[in-house]
Amino acid sequence: AALALAGLTPIADRPARLLSGGEQQRLALARAWATEPEVLYLDECTASLDPAGTRAVETLIEGFHAAGTKIVMATHDLQQARRIADEILFLHKGRLLEAGEAAGRPARLRRHPPRDAGRPCLRRRGTAVVARALRHGLFALFLLLGAQSAAAQTLTLGTTTSIDNSGLLEALLPAFRAETGIAVRPVVRATGAILALGRSGDIDVLFTHDPAGEAAFVADGNGIARHDVMTSRFLIVGPAGDPANVAGAPDAGAALRRIAAAKASFVSRGDDSGTHLAERSLWARAGVVPAGDWYRETGAGMGATLRTAIELDAYVLTESATWAAYTTRGNHRPFRDAGPNPYGVIPVDPSRQPHVNKEAAARFVDWITGRAGQEIIAGFEVGGAHPFLPAAEQTADR
Repeated sequence: AALALAGLTPIADRPARLLSGGEQQRLALARAWATEPEVLYLDECTASLDPAGTRAVETLIEGFHAAGTKIVMATHDLQQARRIADEILFLHKGRLLEAGEAAGRPARLRRHPPRDAGRPCLRRRGTAVVARALRHGLFALFLLLGAQSAAAQTLTLGTTTSIDNSGLLEALLPAFRAETGIAVRPVVRATGAILALGRSGDIDVLFTHDPAGEAAFVADGNGIARHDVMTSRFLIVGPAGDPANVAGAPDAGAALRRIAAAKASFVSRGDDSGTHLAERSLWARAGVVPAGDWYRETGAGMGATLRTAIELDAYVLTESATWAAYTTRGNHRPFRDAGPNPYGVIPVDPSRQPHVNKEAAARFVDWITGRAGQEIIAGFEVGGAHPFLPAAEQTADR
């Protein structure tokens, strides 16, 4: 019954490692629901999913609720809260600012006397805790647990799965907090999703790798300016047997043409990430429209896409930092450099989104493009390799 509700019955015999990110998330939810819990707690259960995957998970949650399970869900996606919640509590920096029904009328402040502090949160910001028909006692317990970890000052950073998978965030964020006292809450999604969160004002600063999309983001008035941070390299990775003879191709475009001509299996992220957009650009420059049984899209992050490509003996476009950090490579290896992968940082424009933490965003930009951040990037090492070239060194080399 759980698999049927999750829409996974047709692929019930497929190994979990071959499922897309959205399918894996629905499987995890189905497993939890199969234990017949009275209350199911969910935390950011649609993070890093594309819109189709997000809606599939939301439909599943609504199905659980209809079947009688009480749901409490933490999310930073306020539009999602409005879509599926019965009641919403808004937390900001560990404090309850707003509480009320999700539909029909605005949430009212649970403060005496009422204050205006929660209204910007209701419009854009804060952590929304979504509950469906839950007893008030459990509400209070959930909020108490969340309130104890609040930081005095927090920056919401939208960044990509590639940066997260490499381990670089674990090197950067503690150092930034130690120097500035500012805690960073990373929101990790595909670059396209991060740009959308920036446009809606749900993050303070972006750290992404889609130069064209970032330029449009700034030109449309959503960001103040784009600042170079670092560069990695795109790589075409494939099985050691190299059925398309990619190793003999003179450049990335020729490599992709050989893959298409041989109809050799190729796995794409298909999620509007920076890597996916770079892949689409490479196919276009190669004069190929990839289509057919040999070309598959996962709609998932880089780690899950690499795993799928390895299981299917397929080629895949990845980037050097994620590949350096990925240890279960099977018989795959990189065959062709596919060009630079530049990363930039953009503070959201406070004239468009007045509620953003503009001071913290400015400090992060100054820090990561300054000496301290650039030295950490230059010294960052994965498996004996330095996958990122800091922008300061690129400038010095010109």
